[in-house]
Amino acid sequence: MKRSRVRNRQFLLFDISLLALSGILAYTLRFEGWRWLGTAHVYTALTYVALALPLRLMLFAKLGVYRRVWEQASIGEMELLLRAGCLAAAVGALLGLTIPGLPGPWIQRVPFSVLALDALFVAAAITIPRYLARL
Repeated sequence: MKRSRVRNRQFLLFDISLLALSGILAYTLRFEGWRWLGTAHVYTALTYVALALPLRLMLFAKLGVYRRVWEQASIGEMELLLRAGCLAAAVGALLGLTIPGLPGPWIQRVPFSVLALDALFVAAAITIPRYLARL
């Protein structure tokens, strides 16, 4: 039985959806449910996700994450994903700490716990689908 190959453009679509969900999921875990949707944190969360998503995708493209054959992934690719996850966490942290400087009275600082949870979710979101393709 021939296996179908997962292409990098499919991984790009996975990344877009999973990276967008990672910030929302981080806020939901931080506030222990969906109660944060009725507060000013909604604007901060949407701003954070909207700015972090394209920056992280550009970072992954620059690092070469979308130029690999993931069905043949080895230690070198794992190192690449580790580097990409750490740099994506740094991008998220810098962005989360600078968001209060944006214009608008509704923007708050992104909680540190959201930044930490988001970093973990982003690392998992870029690693798990690629190594599942290897199975």
